Amino acid sequence: MEIIIYFFAASFVFMAVALILTYRRTGHYGVLLLAVTYGAAAGMAVVLTHWWPLWRWR
Repeated sequence: MEIIIYFFAASFVFMAVALILTYRRTGHYGVLLLAVTYGAAAGMAVVLTHWWPLWRWR
């Protein structure tokens, strides 16, 4: 089940990169905040792979 967590982490990384590129074009600070949030969520998903709803499916 950890592959599901890594899949979501990778998708969050891609969203963070896309938002950083969008921030470079627009200069809107809200987009930068979203990029940092998605990047932090991706990092936490990789570091903390124990997610309680998936624990029941083992």
